[in-house]
Amino acid sequence: MSLSNEERQTLVSLYMNKAWQTFKDANIAAKADSWGMAANRLYYSLFHAATALFVNDGIEVASHKGVKAKLGQHYIVTGKMSVEHSKFLAQMETLRDKADYNIMFVATEDDVLPNIPLAESFIRDIEKMISQER
Repeated sequence: MSLSNEERQTLVSLYMNKAWQTFKDANIAAKADSWGMAANRLYYSLFHAATALFVNDGIEVASHKGVKAKLGQHYIVTGKMSVEHSKFLAQMETLRDKADYNIMFVATEDDVLPNIPLAESFIRDIEKMISQER
């Protein structure tokens, strides 16, 4: 994807706004005891933040699997991001998948609530990475 600097910055900003709005939606769902929805929104807040980072750095990604792979390849292996962030993204994707698709699984407060501050940290760390590169 060939973008001008202005287009890239606009997309990065849009993805980060989406990440924060989705994080806010997760908190609203958690306050309503809608734990499955909160898990879904938390995962997507991470996904949008990671996508913002990829756009910022000119890395193309086309799938959820690609997000995990490229995060590992370009940020975890190189030491730009902690392994814990990579593990957390994978953990949240699994929780989201179970909450969305497994009719035998019901997400609970214990499944979701501890992940809210971790998701906020993930998004803030990506925000810092982006701002340092500009």
